[in-house]
Amino acid sequence: MTMTREHDRNARPGERGSALVGVLLVLMLMSALAAALGVSGRTETLVARNHESAAQARAAAEAGLNHALELVLEYIDDNGAGAMNDLLVGPDGVSGTGNADADNGSLDALGIPPDTPTAIAGVNNATYVASVMDDEAATDEDDDPLADANGMFVIRAIGYGPNNSSVTLEAIIGSTSMNTTAVITNGNLTISGNPTVTGSAGSVHTNTNLGISGSPTIAHDATATGTYSVSGKPQIGGTATGGADSIDIPAFQASDYRASADFVLTASGTVTTPGGTVLCTASKNKKACEGTYGWEFQSASDGWAMNNSGVDGIVYVEGRAKISGNSGSAANPVQISIIAEGSIEISGNPNFNPNPDTDVLFVTNGDLKISGNLNGKGLTNPVEGLMLVREQLEISGNPQLYGQILVADATNADNLAVDNRINGNPTITYNGTVGATAGEYDVVGWREVR
Repeated sequence: MTMTREHDRNARPGERGSALVGVLLVLMLMSALAAALGVSGRTETLVARNHESAAQARAAAEAGLNHALELVLEYIDDNGAGAMNDLLVGPDGVSGTGNADADNGSLDALGIPPDTPTAIAGVNNATYVASVMDDEAATDEDDDPLADANGMFVIRAIGYGPNNSSVTLEAIIGSTSMNTTAVITNGNLTISGNPTVTGSAGSVHTNTNLGISGSPTIAHDATATGTYSVSGKPQIGGTATGGADSIDIPAFQASDYRASADFVLTASGTVTTPGGTVLCTASKNKKACEGTYGWEFQSASDGWAMNNSGVDGIVYVEGRAKISGNSGSAANPVQISIIAEGSIEISGNPNFNPNPDTDVLFVTNGDLKISGNLNGKGLTNPVEGLMLVREQLEISGNPQLYGQILVADATNADNLAVDNRINGNPTITYNGTVGATAGEYDVVGWREVR
């Protein structure tokens, strides 16, 4: 028995100390697990902190963007879309390179300083800066980052949070469909012959029926809320259809613009201020005011006429306005805006730009009839203007028109034009740079810049 036990002990010499090895292995595994748990904990803490910092930066960017949008949209509403160029240039009023000149694109005039980040009340370590830019980089609209050519702008806000975190958000603001359409009528519209409607907003729309014949060229859409009919060989770059959504034309009338006039041509044959102070009398000598003010009195029923003596200004006419002759030139157009309680009839070869103190070119409570060669062969530096017509529109001949035409199609009282027609060889160019007084601007896009 003693020999057997000794034999058994000698038979398993490799098992000595195995328990110790096992314990050491378990300890090593537990140490590795503890280390992994520690690293994982620290990583999750860092990730959570980064997420929190990024969330604060994003919240700051959203706050800055919303603040800037509110101020910019209010600014456009109060001053018109053309005033956006003042923000693009900046407070120094000097055009430079948009990215290099800190003043350019500044919203300092609206209460958001360009150099000092704006703190968010009640939030620690979260600030933002905001600026306005032309959408040049996205669209290459006119190769000038400090001058708008299509009525669209980019508002950029950079939000800053803890731990050097930052988020950049951009909103694109642009006009509603009204401001992206060159010709809008409430009544039936007929387009025939060889008209050209061009520009980045070169579309036509009627809230009733549209008929197209001949060989017109329309850069973008030709739409009607009612029926759409076509013959001939028109070239239409976009959608051509009936059954489209209607586009509301806001109410307007000539008297809305009387207070902004430089002078008033009265039905009694006098030239006055908007307040009624008489500046000149032509009731007896009908040409008495032509040399100074550019208009000849016709009669109470026929209104006033301008021949070859256009004078810059915003003109309000109590009655009809008739323009003929060759006022201005392509290099030096007459800077005139005409608001008439009666119809406006234009023939001859005048060269007009809207007066720089307003976005409107023509406003009439009656009809607008254009023939001849208004603007001749095109101005050296054309400026777009609003053409607001309460009754009907008739365009023929070879005029060159720059801007947007809105036709309310009110009851025909004047009979200068009996329906809405565009024929002959006119060119209507519209890039959406006017129309804020008639349409609305809003956010049309939103993106995060990474």
